[in-house]
Amino acid sequence: VELVRRELDSDDVLLVTLFSPLALVGLWCGPAGLPEMAEGDRSVAHAVLWALAGAVEGLATACCAAGADGVYYSCWGQDVLSSDQYAEFGIPYDLAGLRGAAGAEFRLLHLHGAVDGGLERYASYPVQVVGWSEVEGSITLGEGARTLGGKFVMGGIREDRSGPADAAAQAHIDALMKELGTRFVVAPGCSLPDGIGDEALASLRALAG
Repeated sequence: VELVRRELDSDDVLLVTLFSPLALVGLWCGPAGLPEMAEGDRSVAHAVLWALAGAVEGLATACCAAGADGVYYSCWGQDVLSSDQYAEFGIPYDLAGLRGAAGAEFRLLHLHGAVDGGLERYASYPVQVVGWSEVEGSITLGEGARTLGGKFVMGGIREDRSGPADAAAQAHIDALMKELGTRFVVAPGCSLPDGIGDEALASLRALAG
């Protein structure tokens, strides 16, 4: 972060991607690892998640102290755990990790995987922006914005595309901007394909026009 900050202009925004404790477990163990953990020894699960939350919180604090303007905080588990399980194993540790960025200027929450409900749980998260994939889930950005208590919503660009933006992509962004106004951040719903070229990236950036 220090090296990157020195290469940027003073008004450039630097965000650091961090993963929530539950998302880290999912990355290491795969989707099946989350319900296995939740249905196993709960005391062990909580001990592991608290340890991870401490590491995430410390990393967020250190990155912000080193010059990051904020975090892009990726949470996961809402689509593989029950609502009660996520309330126990997800939410407390999401919030514990986010504490490290409490004083940051920007805190963006990315909901990885399918979002088919339960958005109200994120309305009280200490973030300004919440984003998710309209490809993976059934909740549109417009529907979600009405549930999130005035937070900005982020997305609109299909993350499964590797070519330049087309008329349909522009029409979708235009419709979202008309519906959501200034409380909309144009971005991919998740990571774009690794092989996407510079020309395609430039055309996607131009969608925010």
